[in-house]
Amino acid sequence: MDISSLIRSLERAENDNRKFALLLILSELMKSNKLDELKPTSNTEDNEACRGLNKKLFNSIGSHFLARLITTKQTVENCSPLIFKSIAFSILTQFLDYPELIFDPILISKIDIICEIILLKSHSSDNSVKNENETAIQLEEDLVLDVFKYLFALSSYCPEHLIQSAGLLDILMHKVILNENYNKAKRLEFEKKNLHEQDPDILACKVCNFLLNTNLNNFKIV
Repeated sequence: MDISSLIRSLERAENDNRKFALLLILSELMKSNKLDELKPTSNTEDNEACRGLNKKLFNSIGSHFLARLITTKQTVENCSPLIFKSIAFSILTQFLDYPELIFDPILISKIDIICEIILLKSHSSDNSVKNENETAIQLEEDLVLDVFKYLFALSSYCPEHLIQSAGLLDILMHKVILNENYNKAKRLEFEKKNLHEQDPDILACKVCNFLLNTNLNNFKIV
């Protein structure tokens, strides 16, 4: 299925189940790098066409639907709510180069819930509470990484909102970066691999550093 067919199908989806099934297909195509037409190139004209196609895809999904996937707490037919959140964010990371899409008011209104997702890793990193289901653990880790990518992109566009409305700086400082459980599970792996921005710990520090600089720049003595 090509991207044009997917967009048409998403626009015509008769119910939530059909739309979600299409998003599963979309997510897999993105992960397997089979949608090159959605990726920016060095050609300005092509980039404008790419921006238009990404916008059309985003609108065919709808920010309301993405927000519902992110905020759902329902378990449907033994399907964890994390599945819905994971699919939403795996798709959202496609649009990180387009602030007008990721800074959608509907999505931003859910920023508190989005910020809470990054705390999942502080629990999953603790061996005493680790689930034996490796697939579930990987799902959780991939979700947290995608959320950090999203927050990292947002920090360039709306740092004040993330600091003041979402309390993200406080979450990062006290519950993530300074949380021993959050970091210890990845320490050895990080020493062996050059993970860079594919590692949540690195992204957490980068977001925190950016927000700290923004906060200091806005600080005035009166």
